[in-house]
Amino acid sequence: MRPVVTVAEDERGVPSPRSGLGDASADGQVVLRDPTPVELVWMEELRIHLRAPDVDITTTADLSRLFDTYCTAWHERADGERWNPDYVITALGVALGDVLVARGREHCGGARWMVAAGQTGATTVAVRNDPFRRTIFPVDAVARRWITAETDWVAGFVEATDTPAQRLSR
Repeated sequence: MRPVVTVAEDERGVPSPRSGLGDASADGQVVLRDPTPVELVWMEELRIHLRAPDVDITTTADLSRLFDTYCTAWHERADGERWNPDYVITALGVALGDVLVARGREHCGGARWMVAAGQTGATTVAVRNDPFRRTIFPVDAVARRWITAETDWVAGFVEATDTPAQRLSR
């Protein structure tokens, strides 16, 4: 069963952080809200971790190369020599989300960062594209591919998240 996503809106139809986790029911609903200033700073700290003189984390090619490098290095190590990849996975997920937000704004003007909160109180960042009613979870996408050591997937994923209308607008 796919989770149902509910965007809390105020009287103007703008997503609002007023909704609480109590709105999420046992059927797997997820409540979306705008990121807080603290969450935005945390996301920027994650981006800083990935920045380097020869890396442009706003391009799918560099982001793909960066993921492949980190993921391959991690999987090549013996179990006892591996570092905890959570921070890198989350940083790569935020960078992937930035690419999706930029593409969504370029092609339809409606993509933005949101925070998804589930019934257990767990949160993750998400990219919401209201004109096309799509919500994408980039950190989860990175984590799933990291676990399976899938490489060279970023460009295909970004392309697959485009809606038909976005593809026509190019």
